[in-house]
Amino acid sequence: MNIGNMIAEYRMRSRMTQEQLGERLGVSNRAVSKWECGESLPGADMIPAIASALNCTPNDLFGIGGKDKPSNTSELPDLIGKAVRDALEEVLPDALGDVLPDMLQDLLNSRILERMDGDGGSGEPDGYSLLVSGPEGIARFRGEADVTELFGRNNLFLLRVFSDKGAFGVRRYDSREEAERGLTQVFDAYKKRLASISL
Repeated sequence: MNIGNMIAEYRMRSRMTQEQLGERLGVSNRAVSKWECGESLPGADMIPAIASALNCTPNDLFGIGGKDKPSNTSELPDLIGKAVRDALEEVLPDALGDVLPDMLQDLLNSRILERMDGDGGSGEPDGYSLLVSGPEGIARFRGEADVTELFGRNNLFLLRVFSDKGAFGVRRYDSREEAERGLTQVFDAYKKRLASISL
C-alpha cells in the first residue's frame, strides 16, 4: 500500500474530508486528492504535519510498524530526534550535544525558505524560527506577537508578528477571542519547534 492510500485510510478513520485535511495543512483539497490518487507525493517536510493531523506516525503513513510507535503524536518530535541522534552518535560520538536539533531545524527552515515565493524571507534562517503564513503574507516569528484592534474598521482584530522586517500583520479576525486563539496557535507551534504554521 502506497503513502497516498495510507493518507486516505487514516483520513477516513479520522472522519475528515479532503478539504478539512487540506485546511489543517495549509494546502488545497486538490493537493490532498492528488496525494491519495497517487498523482503526486507530499514533500518530505509535510510528512510530520500530515501524520500529526491524522493522529498517526510517519511510519504509519509508510506502512511501517514498530515497537517504538508513540501512543500520541505529541511524542513524535522526541522519537524522531532520538532516532536521528542515536544513528549519528555512532558516527559522530561526543560531537552533537544540543546542536543537532538546531541544525535540523535550520535545514528544514532553509528548505521552506527556498520554496517561498516573492521576498517573504531571505538570508540565513536562525534556529527554531517559525514561518507564519496567512492571508496577509508570510513573516518569520521569533517569539514576539500580539493582537491589535483596528479602530474604524468594524472592530476587526489584527494578529501581528515581529519579524526581521518589523511588525507584520498576518491575519484579521472578527473578534478578539478568535485572534487570541490564533496567537496561541503561533506560540504552540513555536514551542513544538515546528518550521511553519498557516493561519
